[in-house]
Amino acid sequence: MSVPAVPAAQEMLAPVFLAPLVADAARRKVDLGPIFRGLDIEGTDLEEPGAAVSHQEAITVVRRAMPLLALDAHAVAASRLELGLRTRVTERGALGLGLLAAATLGDAIGLSLSYPQSAGYLLRIREESSADEHRLIAEPGLGDQDVQGFLADLTFSAMVMLRRQVTATQHRPLAVEFVRPAPAHLAAYQHFFACPVRFACMHNVLITQAQALDLPLPWANAMA
Repeated sequence: MSVPAVPAAQEMLAPVFLAPLVADAARRKVDLGPIFRGLDIEGTDLEEPGAAVSHQEAITVVRRAMPLLALDAHAVAASRLELGLRTRVTERGALGLGLLAAATLGDAIGLSLSYPQSAGYLLRIREESSADEHRLIAEPGLGDQDVQGFLADLTFSAMVMLRRQVTATQHRPLAVEFVRPAPAHLAAYQHFFACPVRFACMHNVLITQAQALDLPLPWANAMA
């Protein structure tokens, strides 16, 4: 089965992947002016309940923030993964409640794929399944290849953090594959994902054992 989650340039998304960037900039006392200049949003807008940004605006913010925050191709692995590690399920509003209340991990994953705007995906996410494996393939939109490596790091680390939070376990993928070349600091990836991590692959893929999707979630509630 394949469930496409394709962001169009003007599609409105929850800014869940922008919030860590802005928070990191504030922590480092980086001027947000150049990041948001000419856009219809400001950094403080991302803190408003129900905030939404267009995919195009979000990619522009990411593209401008990466060099200012030293998150470009030369950044150490820990700096790029750190943003995903800060992900909290409660930042996702109603979707977050649905993820916590889902019956199984597979149901929670399926819920995110069904509502990609609420999930805030900045990459196109599609799903493939076999008897043994579940695969999430993350691909950049047209013209977004320059930020693909950073977004793949951010997206997959955030996904794994969410899985650990909703399952209340130290969930480990079966393997993770990235298109971008291997970074200098491989240990950070191997330590966080706790599974084989491969680089210079054909696609960005988060691979999970199929049976892991049947894991019951501790806060499952059909009334949510």
